[in-house]
Amino acid sequence: FSTQSGASTTLRSFEGTGLALAVVAGDADDFNLSGSMLSGERFLVGQGVSSMMVHDVHFVATAVESRPVMDVRCDGTCELSGSAIDAPEIGVSWSGPGTSVMEDVHVHDAVYGVEATGSGHAEWSNLTASASKTGLSIQTPTSSLTDVKVVMTSDDSHAVDVLGGQH
Repeated sequence: FSTQSGASTTLRSFEGTGLALAVVAGDADDFNLSGSMLSGERFLVGQGVSSMMVHDVHFVATAVESRPVMDVRCDGTCELSGSAIDAPEIGVSWSGPGTSVMEDVHVHDAVYGVEATGSGHAEWSNLTASASKTGLSIQTPTSSLTDVKVVMTSDDSHAVDVLGGQH
């Protein structure tokens, strides 16, 4: 599935298996996705996303992929809530100047769980990340983390890696 700049897009009850890339959010302006059961290599990629709401998604990674399963460069407000990602190499990656919002999100059996980079803000609550190398990596100037649980599955790991800023 693909959306583009200027389009207001709502997608409900999206299912699929064996997907190379399920969703291309492009530079989405008003993208809403809910009620999805998906599996494959990658879930969602977006560059320059100004407004995105992804809710009630369950994605199972079925192949070793060196890129993030969900990779979003957010320029506005981008939200992932009520969702689970299972068995990714790299779970969720946020970048850009916008605000990444995650609420009630679970990333299970990852190598690298969730990361945020760039000049934006991370606002995450009720987040669980299970990883073998790094649970959370926050390299933004600011973040607000509430009820975050990190489970490490290896002795040679970093639960939370924070680089400067106000957190």
